[in-house]
Amino acid sequence: MTENLGIRFLVVDDEESIRELCITVARGLGFTCMAAGNGHEALALLEEKPAHIILTDLIMPQMTGIEFLEKVRKILPRAEVAVMTGHGSVETAVQAMKLGAYDYIAKPFSAVEELRLFLRRMADKVQLVEENEFLRECTYAETELHGIVGVSPKIQDVLRMIARLKDTRTPVLITGESGTGKELVARAIHFRGNFASRPFVAVDCGSLVPTLIESELFGHEKGAFTGALRSKPGLFQSANDGTVFLDEVGE
Repeated sequence: MTENLGIRFLVVDDEESIRELCITVARGLGFTCMAAGNGHEALALLEEKPAHIILTDLIMPQMTGIEFLEKVRKILPRAEVAVMTGHGSVETAVQAMKLGAYDYIAKPFSAVEELRLFLRRMADKVQLVEENEFLRECTYAETELHGIVGVSPKIQDVLRMIARLKDTRTPVLITGESGTGKELVARAIHFRGNFASRPFVAVDCGSLVPTLIESELFGHEKGAFTGALRSKPGLFQSANDGTVFLDEVGE
């Protein structure tokens, strides 16, 4: 896999330099990043924003890495948690793995590339598990996904991509001949993800009047131009943190 779209990453360490290094590397991989100086702070963050990948130190004040791992396993059983260990604490790292930790990495890190590959492997596992669960749900338990029907290898590829994109806010370009179902894919991405409760706004760009495109998309205030008798919200505002699908955007 070459992309880690939508991965939320949390590093927990009482050393600021370690946190900063991990955040720098994780951002380079495209992760959304959070950092905490101890286990209590990390648990508070996870209550607001669950993470896919967590990297925690073993030796920390207030709460050990083992205690933190045990709590995370209860509240986020699907999260991948790895531990950082210094020299002489490998036995504790092995104990962490018995409790469900993904793996351990020794610090200080021998090279930044080692840390990057370590996080990359964790992200690949997260995405693979999510894709497999999504495919089982969509193609074996059901015969139809928001109008997308089929079990061919090509459709499987489409469903895998939907699984990878459904929880991300990354802009997506959907290409294909007219009538091949681009809007179906857009709707599947929206309604299968974390933002399904928010609006889905489809805009036929080919039907927009050129002189009114700005007003339609971004809205206008009362009196902004002749005939603007009242304020009007644009389609982007109407989406309200949901999804805007710009159909036939080439027009």
